[in-house]
Amino acid sequence: MDARIVIAGGGGAGLMAGIAAARQGAKVLILDQKEKPGKKLYATGNGRCNFTNLRQEKECYRGGNPDFVMRALGRFGLPETLALFRELGLKGRGLLAAALVTAFHPAFYLLAGSINNDGLCLLFMAAAIVFTLRWYKARTWKNIMLLSLVIILGALTKSNALLITPAIGFVMLYALVTGWKDAAVRRRLIRQFVIFGVVTVPLGLSWLLLNYIRFGMPFDFTPAGLTVGSTQDVSDHTVLERFFGLKDGPLESLSLRIRNDHKDYNIIVAMLKTAVMGEYTLMSWGLEYYLLCALTAVNALLAALSVPTLIRTV
Repeated sequence: MDARIVIAGGGGAGLMAGIAAARQGAKVLILDQKEKPGKKLYATGNGRCNFTNLRQEKECYRGGNPDFVMRALGRFGLPETLALFRELGLKGRGLLAAALVTAFHPAFYLLAGSINNDGLCLLFMAAAIVFTLRWYKARTWKNIMLLSLVIILGALTKSNALLITPAIGFVMLYALVTGWKDAAVRRRLIRQFVIFGVVTVPLGLSWLLLNYIRFGMPFDFTPAGLTVGSTQDVSDHTVLERFFGLKDGPLESLSLRIRNDHKDYNIIVAMLKTAVMGEYTLMSWGLEYYLLCALTAVNALLAALSVPTLIRTV
């Protein structure tokens, strides 16, 4: 193995040093007398492995130079430690909270009973988020081409999938800016972005382009229909009403209403409704309505309970 850095000892400090060096692009070799590195960590926490200490103060450490401890922790303290553990895939209550919110989300129940392409589009958008995170952690050709593939499949399923691309572009821009000073990293990222764009842009827009050539359908066919006087026009409401108004519309229905006199002109309320119910409209007020109300209440409770967990893990 061609290693630029050799670390003697595969304990917690050695493994952490190796991870930090590898993230800077170095080739690392860790040597340890045990059959596997990190074996001593299994003995901590009564076999459950101690992660870190929530209380990290000068008085908690002993030695001839206790000030050194605080200087070291100041460079890589508790928040950075927890972020590293999350990145390495350690599971906890945050994952459970996210799974419960997803499992009880009313919009997913509605999508499950829909005979259209919305569910598949959402699947590819979620996959794009996953592969973006994977690429950010390991910026390999495999990860970026898999990301390209799911974006293309999502765009061919439904053009709404392209709404995820600005967020992905921001992640790529951040990676380029933070790695700009390293010439090797900069060249590698630029090559990846060029190939990514050459593959993704034409194939991702191919369905829209085909419809434009064959049927003359403009790329902005949906915004083009939102003219003054249309069923979705809210120009007769003031700016304050669009953010804070609740009269004649926003509270009339659990689902989004845009095609009658009681339309959802309040942007915030409309966002909440679409986040919970999607763009679906309830056609009856029977058992399914009360079931969706119950799911909405459960989902709101789970989301509220997940906030303390998220705050503790940030």
